[in-house]
Amino acid sequence: MIHSNINNVNTLFKEVSKYNSVLELGCGEGRNLNRTTCSFKVGIDAFRLILETHKVDGNLRIHYDLRKGLTNLLLSNSFDSIMLIDIIEHFEKPCRQPSTNNRRPWSRQ
Repeated sequence: MIHSNINNVNTLFKEVSKYNSVLELGCGEGRNLNRTTCSFKVGIDAFRLILETHKVDGNLRIHYDLRKGLTNLLLSNSFDSIMLIDIIEHFEKPCRQPSTNNRRPWSRQ
């Protein structure tokens, strides 16, 4: 399941919560993951300090620079849903389009 250009973020959380697992790219403090009711939650962020200072129970959070790509980090069909909120603007323009197109292999939907 892939959402883009959703104006109402609450709708996104409600939709994602219909699934068992979620991967959030650019998870930051983990607040968005906490707003879902998925049983398996994984967040990836490049900023190690924020991951270390904001511990979140029940969520696996990984320090990783997403600009390196996810091919060697995740298995195909690993997650039911993927969230990207306020992240694409952190990539340079040539990276933006591939990052939205290439996330599909890790999502079952």
